[in-house]
Amino acid sequence: KEVIQELAELFIRFPKWKQRLLDVGFYNVDESKKTVKELFIWSQQSSTNVKSKPKNVYFNDWKHFLAFGKGDVPIEDITVGDVREFEKFLLSEQKLPRLDKYGDIVHCSKTGEILTRTRKALAKSTIGGILNHLGKPFNQAVEKGWLEKSPIDWDRSKYPREKPKDKAYIQNKVLNADYYNEIRSFIKCEEFGLFFDLVRYQAVRCGELLILRWEDVNFDTKTMNIRGKDTAEGGSDSANKTVRYDVPIWP
Repeated sequence: KEVIQELAELFIRFPKWKQRLLDVGFYNVDESKKTVKELFIWSQQSSTNVKSKPKNVYFNDWKHFLAFGKGDVPIEDITVGDVREFEKFLLSEQKLPRLDKYGDIVHCSKTGEILTRTRKALAKSTIGGILNHLGKPFNQAVEKGWLEKSPIDWDRSKYPREKPKDKAYIQNKVLNADYYNEIRSFIKCEEFGLFFDLVRYQAVRCGELLILRWEDVNFDTKTMNIRGKDTAEGGSDSANKTVRYDVPIWP
């Protein structure tokens, strides 16, 4: 029993090992009995063509469902009613246990007590994003034949993905040409001015510009080859391993 328990814990963190054992017929398993946490970790680690930052955003949103107490529930037992209760959970202030990157509860290293945090009621636009991300792993389970239908069914009109008016106003103001030129006039440093212009007109991230190299700039084709700043290893040291994309050099 101890060996089986240890294997089960390893399979949660390393689903590829589990798949290899399944492929060689080492054992059989009913995937509909997979727990919600197992499904989340499998979904995150199976998305090999997604950059690390979006993966982490998805998993951070899924951790709300784990904090809701559904992590150890088989995916076949999750219902639309659970989703409705989850919506109420997100709309109210909650005292929650802290979770690590695997979705496990974090304990104090000295006392062994469960570490907690207070989470305020979330904005409706935030809830809409969480519910939207929650649908992904369950839709994948349907595609795999592990579920007949996804239980993640919610009224999108209740949670519009619109930005608050104050934030939208600030962003529109910054993007306004007159306001940009006013800010630009205060920049006296030539290098920072160029950096500021590239961010504004090339629509690239600051981190991507910081790892830009001369060999990435092609003056013949008037393009820049941008390295995405998110890598599996992280940091600019792995810049040559990242996903790349080309942007035209503005006149």
